[in-house]
Amino acid sequence: MQTLRRAAFFSSLLMLSMAHSADADDVLAAATAHVAAAQVAPKTWSGPTSGPKAAQGKKITLVENDASQGAAPFANALQAAATALGWQLTLFHGTTRQTLRITLEQAIINEPDGIITFGFDPDSAAAAMQAGAAAGVKFIGIESGNATMRTPKLPFFTRLGPSGAARAVLAADTAITFSEGHAGAIILTDARSRRDVHIARQMEARLRQCSACKVLAVVDVPRDAPVATVQRQLKALQQRYGSRWNVTLAPSDRYLRDFGSALHALGLKPPTWPAGIAAGEGSAAALKRIAAADGQRATVASPLALEAWQALDEINRDFANKDEPTGFAMPPLLVTDQNAHDPSLASGSYDPAVHYRSAYRAIWSR
Repeated sequence: MQTLRRAAFFSSLLMLSMAHSADADDVLAAATAHVAAAQVAPKTWSGPTSGPKAAQGKKITLVENDASQGAAPFANALQAAATALGWQLTLFHGTTRQTLRITLEQAIINEPDGIITFGFDPDSAAAAMQAGAAAGVKFIGIESGNATMRTPKLPFFTRLGPSGAARAVLAADTAITFSEGHAGAIILTDARSRRDVHIARQMEARLRQCSACKVLAVVDVPRDAPVATVQRQLKALQQRYGSRWNVTLAPSDRYLRDFGSALHALGLKPPTWPAGIAAGEGSAAALKRIAAADGQRATVASPLALEAWQALDEINRDFANKDEPTGFAMPPLLVTDQNAHDPSLASGSYDPAVHYRSAYRAIWSR
């Protein structure tokens, strides 16, 4: 009887081990497939092909977070789209949560026909937005909280760009794939940014689904910290975790600005150093770092120029009293050393060659 019990015990252990291995393999397989698909830039236009003609003489205001490295490419593309429509564009800038709220309130006081928010979650300005909407101002959000969603609290016609959760999962899956299912991850974030903290938590949650992966630490480091501060923090992490630390995740490219030089200062060199993976935005500096293997190995790049043209198309639909946005969403491109020289990145920002400008001009009869 004792022999039978012992056999049954070891049999159950074997079954649990096999199930654990199967779960790990499933997570790695799913992550690998996700990463492979996300590295392919589309070649054809899958967005709208019909809609209202251009409204006449509209005044649009862009309220942007100029701490975002994607602010300038987006603003430039938005100006080009506004010119194509014959609309007037005004820019307002903010950085901190408080200044962005004040900036948004000032923009509303100027009584534009429409406001586009870029790169921040405007929850703190909900009251001002509601007042603006009551006065007839139309709102579109870009990289501003949950993508393609309306909320009862905020009067957005639509929000464009991948959600923080989608970015986080793709970044975490990249870490799982690069480490072959054995990530020893340190996650960087900035406690001052609710958006970045949310993305960091989502990355952590996804990594914890990988049974052989470890989240070694979630570290609070200011996005704009001087390189000396970054070096001190990384040195402490390297001393504590050593070779167990093989990947670093960050909510945006800004955290990895001085990452390569800091790792070099610690005597860490590729390919064994814990290269960085950012959940956004695909800045020109990040693309250069990835191509040069300078500390950063991947970023989740948004099609910012396309989103600018889409934003004005969506707000034009709102002007025409369309009840629903198009629902179109161009997915981001995962940029790695494998596709860092893709033609869609030649401008220094992800700009898919799908002829969206001519598509929107045709819709607007421009």
